[in-house]
Amino acid sequence: MGYTDLVGVTGGLAYNPYKASDIDIVVYGSRVDRVYQLLVELRREGVTAPYRGAGHGWSSSDIELNTALNKERVLIGYIDGFEYNVKLVPCTKPAPCIPFRTVKAGVKARGVVKRVSPYTVPAVYRLELYKPLTLGTKSYTWVYLFSYRLRYTEIPEGMAVEAKGVLEEFEGLVRLVPDHSGYVKPLYRPSSSQ
Repeated sequence: MGYTDLVGVTGGLAYNPYKASDIDIVVYGSRVDRVYQLLVELRREGVTAPYRGAGHGWSSSDIELNTALNKERVLIGYIDGFEYNVKLVPCTKPAPCIPFRTVKAGVKARGVVKRVSPYTVPAVYRLELYKPLTLGTKSYTWVYLFSYRLRYTEIPEGMAVEAKGVLEEFEGLVRLVPDHSGYVKPLYRPSSSQ
């Protein structure tokens, strides 16, 4: 029995395998959690190694985040000295297009990460804010941290971060999206992150 509905190669390897600098794999399916556990087992067995480089277009904050996470991070790494990136997408059909509203760009927030869906694309966290965020007449003690970027996956539960991005309203909820001109920077790491 398979764990996925579809697996595909993307990026440079799909376009020109002779000049590809890394392996980009996208896995679609309702059981991507099992695929993630297989990646954890491969790391534990030494088949893969932590990624210590700087990804395409990464900021200094992105590199700082990866340095804090790279020992446990399994979606990005090396296999036989070759860089790999795995995106786990938990759906197999296009999702309905639900409109969102851009509230404000360049918003910075500090808080503690609570995991919602940390290893899928999109990655979703609940960011418990240190200071409430006021928007008009509403005040928020938490916002969703939401990203389609692989660099923002696998942030551990309890990690304190500063995030900068576009604040969006989506189905009555507020989410901070660091994907374009934003970042997620670690402030400190929890002592017992797994």
